[in-house]
Amino acid sequence: MDVKVFDIIPTEIDASPEDFLKFLGGPAIINAGPETEENVFISCLMHGNEPSGYFAIHKILQKIKVRHHLKKKVHFAFMNVCAALEDEMFSHRFLDDETDMNRIWSETKDPGNSPAQKKTIKFMMDFIRNAEPELIVDLHNTTGSNPVFAITNTLEKEAIEAAAVASDIVWAHSGRDTLIKWSKDICPSIGVECGKNIDPQSDENAVKVLRDLLIHFGALEGDVKPHQNIRLLYEAEPIKVNTHDIYVADENTGNDVVLITQIEGFNTVQLNPGTKLGWVNKNDIIDNSAVEIVDKELRVKTPCTFILITTFLDAIDKDALGYRTKQKLVQVKDLIDKGDSILDAATKPASALPPRHLPNQRFDKLSSRA
Repeated sequence: MDVKVFDIIPTEIDASPEDFLKFLGGPAIINAGPETEENVFISCLMHGNEPSGYFAIHKILQKIKVRHHLKKKVHFAFMNVCAALEDEMFSHRFLDDETDMNRIWSETKDPGNSPAQKKTIKFMMDFIRNAEPELIVDLHNTTGSNPVFAITNTLEKEAIEAAAVASDIVWAHSGRDTLIKWSKDICPSIGVECGKNIDPQSDENAVKVLRDLLIHFGALEGDVKPHQNIRLLYEAEPIKVNTHDIYVADENTGNDVVLITQIEGFNTVQLNPGTKLGWVNKNDIIDNSAVEIVDKELRVKTPCTFILITTFLDAIDKDALGYRTKQKLVQVKDLIDKGDSILDAATKPASALPPRHLPNQRFDKLSSRA
């Protein structure tokens, strides 16, 4: 499927978000604003079940169309629209004949199985190279209840400042064939996780993040100040769960793994040793150095921060319960001045951005007994 490119905001933007997405029908780019050399590239729907960035772009494009007040060129990219439209809208991360669209941004690797998806990625790469944007922002949702946080694969000034506009939590990664990894040599690039995809608050988060970043870039008028102090997360390690028999409850139900109901609330929180995460009733099914099992209780073993903790069974099965990270409170100016050296030599940012999977069915308190 060809990528549609609009050099003006189409009048169909006045439709509902759902109807406008049907109008797009597939991957698309809307070029908005004056023909300035400086430009920014904003992407959404890299995963079809992460709609908050799309809702934010739709809302802002409606306002821009009426007020014509963009000061610089902005390219709004809609990635996996086909997956977003499949079955119940915004229920599929990617289609059965596709590969995760945020794992195939590579000049050397074969990008997935779908010819249409390969064509889309190549078109987007060529477009970005030709546009030479000053900044790339990739908007996402998480599987668990996370606050807004930014992801950057470089600790260079422009990327850190943009990330600090989006959040006071910044996750340092070098990525794995993601858009922000591929584009790092073209311009500063950040990802922004706007919150859980089924939470309406995440849609409001995305609007604020997008507006603030456009102000920061100079495309919109206004005043926004980056956070001066951030929590820098680094050295991610997955918490693997080697069973399908998982349950969520506040008592030990006897399943292989029982997760306490508030576990998603531990995301981005500095946890102390002894913090209870749940129960484990079977040997050798939890793999992570930051946790331990004491009298069947799953507890935090070492001081750490968790991120992407989720109660979605498919996410746990395909990837992990979540990730253990290290956390360092830093001043943005010190981070810009010192870069990687602000971290100990043994604790450089992790080399891989963990994959994220989101199933079509919520798992909260449903038993996964086979």
